[in-house]
Amino acid sequence: MDAWEIDVLYSGSQKALSAPPGTCPISFSPRAWEKIEKRKSKVDSFYFDAKLLAQYWEVLRPFKYHHTAFPSNLYAMREALAELSEEGLEAAWKRHRVNAELLWKGVENMGLKLFVPEKKNRLPTITLISLPEGIDWKAIIAYVLEK
Repeated sequence: MDAWEIDVLYSGSQKALSAPPGTCPISFSPRAWEKIEKRKSKVDSFYFDAKLLAQYWEVLRPFKYHHTAFPSNLYAMREALAELSEEGLEAAWKRHRVNAELLWKGVENMGLKLFVPEKKNRLPTITLISLPEGIDWKAIIAYVLEK
């Protein structure tokens, strides 16, 4: 974070770290935390109140209850991070890129179009497919939910 001058780093456990969904690590730089501390307006959502979360994490006092943590998800996150550490970041990034490119090629071979046309602008962890003309997206959602 420091070397890249990133102020806020946030990750999803499922898509980015191969852990169960629901655990989202976040980190703030000193510069970002200073902005949070000086905020004048009220945060619109209880869920996005970083100061309240800091009290829950016991970074700030007094402690305030925010939510119920799911212990098994924390253990799963720890294991996912250990596996990532063993594999190495560059190797994991390459694995995701290779698998995404295979998926993209398969989608295109089926005659479908990817929502993001330029490969350089796509994320390897999320693939969006444009629906062909005349396909009702609501019918697809209903079918998936039914099955």
